[in-house]
Amino acid sequence: MATISKQTGKRGTSYKVRIRKPNSPTVTKTFSSRNLAVKWARKTELAIEEGIYFDQDESRKHTIDDLVDRYIEEDLQKLSESDWRVRKQQLNWWKDHIGKLTLNRITPALRVEHRHKLKTEPNDKGQVRKGSTVNRYMAALSAAFGIATTEWQWMPDNPFSRVRREKESTGRIRFLSPEERTALLDACKVSRSNSLHLVVILALSTGMRQGEIMSLKWSQVDTAKKKITLFKTKNNQIRVVP
Repeated sequence: MATISKQTGKRGTSYKVRIRKPNSPTVTKTFSSRNLAVKWARKTELAIEEGIYFDQDESRKHTIDDLVDRYIEEDLQKLSESDWRVRKQQLNWWKDHIGKLTLNRITPALRVEHRHKLKTEPNDKGQVRKGSTVNRYMAALSAAFGIATTEWQWMPDNPFSRVRREKESTGRIRFLSPEERTALLDACKVSRSNSLHLVVILALSTGMRQGEIMSLKWSQVDTAKKKITLFKTKNNQIRVVP
């Protein structure tokens, strides 16, 4: 139910709208005329009833630092250790560049500007990022914004959802020849690492990722049924590897 109260002060007359709905926070806003107050009250009440109202103040309260820190703490834990490390590094890049900005200041122009920075500025190794890498950086922050939009109600929509992706090279698929495979395993046997030979055999025969192999525990290995069960995978789904 909306109530409109007339207020008179040093700056003249104003009209304060207060909307109270069950199971919803109280919403208030002040207008210079009663007509504007009535229009806003009707529009906002309808939006609250339909579950599509968003309090713009939330996007002004929180910064990119807040967004990234909460997302890392609450959502990145679902990833494997190696994927978590990469995603955190990508998100920290955004904190370094726009961390102090509030969410309402993330404009299309700012997104394009930082996409260009990712494309043209060298990384820590002095190399220019590929289009696919730029897309991963953009996707990392987009995922955080997605959670902030759908679950935390910090934003009305995801400002990265309409950003054009960079063109990615198709790459190529290549398999080791029998001679190359033999040479690789022979080199692993004489290396200083006692684990390298086994790690490479697992990689060649199962297609498992490095992080999945290095974090493997005996409880995941079923020697009787000749299978390995992976619980932390890239797409967060349990995978069984023969």
